[in-house]
Amino acid sequence: MTKNKVLMVAFDYPPSKSVAGQRTLRMTQYLPDFEWEPIVLTGSEKAYDGLDYSQKIPEHMQDKIFRTGALDVDKHMSFKGKHFAWMKVLDRWSTWIPGAIIKGIKIIKEHNPTVIWSTYPTLSGHIVAYYLAKKFNLPLVVDYQDPLSYIHKNPTGLQRWIYLKVDNTILPKASAAVFATEQAKEAYASYHFHLNKNKFHCIENGYDESNFQTLTESKKTFNTPFTEKKFSLYYSGVLYPNGRNPLPTFKAISALKLTKNINADNFEFIFQGSGNGQEFAQELEVLEIQDLVHFFPSVPFLDSLYNMQNADTLLLIQDSVFKLQVPGKLFEYIRAGKPVLVAAPADSATGIVAKEAQCGAIENTTEGIRKVLMAWLDKNFTMPKNRNIYQYSRYEKARQLSLILNQVCENE
Repeated sequence: MTKNKVLMVAFDYPPSKSVAGQRTLRMTQYLPDFEWEPIVLTGSEKAYDGLDYSQKIPEHMQDKIFRTGALDVDKHMSFKGKHFAWMKVLDRWSTWIPGAIIKGIKIIKEHNPTVIWSTYPTLSGHIVAYYLAKKFNLPLVVDYQDPLSYIHKNPTGLQRWIYLKVDNTILPKASAAVFATEQAKEAYASYHFHLNKNKFHCIENGYDESNFQTLTESKKTFNTPFTEKKFSLYYSGVLYPNGRNPLPTFKAISALKLTKNINADNFEFIFQGSGNGQEFAQELEVLEIQDLVHFFPSVPFLDSLYNMQNADTLLLIQDSVFKLQVPGKLFEYIRAGKPVLVAAPADSATGIVAKEAQCGAIENTTEGIRKVLMAWLDKNFTMPKNRNIYQYSRYEKARQLSLILNQVCENE
């Protein structure tokens, strides 16, 4: 029987389509196994940017989820697609704060949680949790799925001032601060050197085994974007020029086409959930690979996992600007068991995890990517046997969080 309760403040939670919701979802699914009862304060479905009902909320959570509304600056507070920049300097859903605080007060009075936990990348969640923790004198655990930009991007002006103000207010109050990579944890501990380093912890993201079990048991017919008898390279997720730039991979594929190693009859490069590709149309035409590269719309989460397992190879792009972060997608790629081409610096957080997991090759130059793809086309790669990937499971991550929660309560 659970003996402690944790109020989890997280704007994104299913059916939110945001990948940020996965971390909270799986913590709520598995924490009861470690004697913690989660209660979730989250956003209303109407506030979310997109919905995905393929992610099932655990049965034990059905009466422990409390939702409040919010206006999305981009959708609800813009005129002809335009708005003042200051309106989302905190985040797009900061209108969530007043209603969430009011509902949080009611939750705490009725359910008496032992500790409050909140998660970023929706920063308003930290502000809600801070206010509630201060009002009720409860220990606070703040979770950073990504570091705030002043840590690694050096923003200027109002955004930097706001972000620093929030962290300089919240971190001294927090009993623990949790980060998704060791590199982000160390960067925070270094920047906030005056704080006790023992309060900084790392819990990586991970894959969830129950998702893959659901795929195995599903009677649904999944439609893949792949063409039979073509070697497929699959990328799932968003792209952007400064951070996840596919150009080095495009150039590598162009080189392979020029040497007649690949053509439209034996090779396909599939993007899913990356837009329609129009921003890359000119580059693809110049490189003469528009017949090899195809963009497909996003699909529900389970469909994307199915596609990962059915592609020949997988691609992950994480440029140096995100050297402190690891995309959650990497852990799903690791579990999918297909060779992963990790286009990231070898010394980045992503590169280090990929090397540790022995999931493929780490290359971020055009020539390096070309050589890897050439070897894989020639079948010169096999996945290592007996890899220990359990350490990347969401279940193990929930266990790690339970230990931090136990420690926080023992120290109070």
